[in-house]
Amino acid sequence: LINQSSPWIDHCTVRNSHGTHNIDEVKVIIGGAILSENASPVITNCVFEENFASHGAGIFIRGTKDTVLVENCIFHGNAGNDGLAIYVSGFKGDDYRITHNLFYKNIQRGHMYINQPWGVVSAELTNPLVANNIFFENEMFAYAQSGNDDVQLYANCFFGNEKGLSLLRDEQLGVLSQVNLNGDSTDYQGNLFSFPVISNPVNKDYRLMWFSPCIDAGLSRYTQLEYDQQGFPRNLDGNQDHYRASDIGPFEYWDEVWGTAWNNFIAGRVDNHEAIV
Repeated sequence: LINQSSPWIDHCTVRNSHGTHNIDEVKVIIGGAILSENASPVITNCVFEENFASHGAGIFIRGTKDTVLVENCIFHGNAGNDGLAIYVSGFKGDDYRITHNLFYKNIQRGHMYINQPWGVVSAELTNPLVANNIFFENEMFAYAQSGNDDVQLYANCFFGNEKGLSLLRDEQLGVLSQVNLNGDSTDYQGNLFSFPVISNPVNKDYRLMWFSPCIDAGLSRYTQLEYDQQGFPRNLDGNQDHYRASDIGPFEYWDEVWGTAWNNFIAGRVDNHEAIV
């Protein structure tokens, strides 16, 4: 994707793809599944599995002329050194939005091209909005950012990542200092550090179970799309506490037996409320 194009990539699966050599440094392979240069893609409801690149094994984005959105996507088993799932490079003020995705078991593959591996999502010289995502059992740090100290990590769920949250200078990130409306402990940006309780991720069932702390724990103001990956509306009252908020991750919790969340949404019997106090 090049030269100010603005494609919308929706409901696609990219598997076992290999990146291309970086023209500036031929030993670096970039963009395992998608390579975007000075474009503004909207990438929604996609699955990226077992792709490889040293930088951006799922998606590599460098430069943008407009908003770049990655939402409701699943990144599973991708392998690389920096940006095991997503790598973005740009400037402060660039509008990158990485929201409501699942990053699961992405792996660090050797020290083939650089001396220091970094994060599952990595940002260089820019500060993307990273909100309402699940980072679960990945190798390396969940998030890395260099060249810009303004961090935008809001209402994500981090659990079981090999190196922890990040290498960021913000010492308050990851320190449990408050609770959300579900009564779960978070840091000052609303980030959870609890087991996300996903149905059966080993067999690619990534839906939340009824007791997941990710239900109604997102921040709705950072939700870009009206619907989740399976087509259910966002901001359902999934835990039936009479407050609506987005769930963390690509799937909004759905009560398949009674359809309670959907009925509450249709009837308008719940209040719209953010999930952090």
